[in-house]
Amino acid sequence: MNKHGPIAVMAGALVGLLCAAATTGAATSATVNVTITVLPFAEVRMDSENVEVYLPAGGGNSQPVYVGGTVTANCSVMLLAEIKAPSGAPGRWFATPMVAEVAHPGTHFDRLVRINVLDVPPGYGGNVSIQVFGSKLGETPMPNPGQVVVTLMQN
Repeated sequence: MNKHGPIAVMAGALVGLLCAAATTGAATSATVNVTITVLPFAEVRMDSENVEVYLPAGGGNSQPVYVGGTVTANCSVMLLAEIKAPSGAPGRWFATPMVAEVAHPGTHFDRLVRINVLDVPPGYGGNVSIQVFGSKLGETPMPNPGQVVVTLMQN
């Protein structure tokens, strides 16, 4: 065998590899435009799911009860609160958001919602238990008797 035989075999193999790479489409580069759409998201998590509202035995108005919570959002939102009085409960029941607008994600408020009862007739005093729920953006649950629901609207 010729002393240049192994070199010729190696050179032939190298040429074969180069030709194979050229025919199989060697690595190329391309520019791609990508659009990412971020959907609005927000939710309310209440600090307490149950609160007690004290109705004065002599009648009149209850003391306000405040419920705290955290609003997590990737967009600016407005808060709404709706309450439905417990069955047979006297007076006019109100749930009022104490924060009109939230623009910063993960914001906690000690006083997010105020609950109070006006015009309680004499003789109906005592504690009344109320459930408090937060919701997510796009959900609008209606409260059942004895519930407060805090909902969000995109601002």
